[in-house]
Amino acid sequence: MKEAEDPATIGHRPSDAPRQSVSIFVNHALRQPALHGLSIGAGAVYRSEREVDAIGTLQLPSYARFDVRASYDFSSHLFGEFAVKNISNKRILVSTYDAADQGLMYVDPRSYSLRLTYKF
Repeated sequence: MKEAEDPATIGHRPSDAPRQSVSIFVNHALRQPALHGLSIGAGAVYRSEREVDAIGTLQLPSYARFDVRASYDFSSHLFGEFAVKNISNKRILVSTYDAADQGLMYVDPRSYSLRLTYKF
């Protein structure tokens, strides 16, 4: 077993490591003839409080993020997807380094993506 480089970190979780972390995503393919090829999905990500550094100087708040998506199979070769990440535009705070005095920033604002995939 490797010993801690800094004895002050013994018994502490690593920086930015939540005690609880849960992700769940579901996808449903619609089977009605008029909607054949369409799939919808949603998901949630939860992270409990996280320490900014390995000695517990500052604790970042927990957060939950929600995502949605819709996809369509145009043919056996062409697939399209539209997704929205962080639909509630939750402000998610993270540490930019391994210590509280080195910076904090917000990540993952609401974002949209559109993807087309062609299989040869």
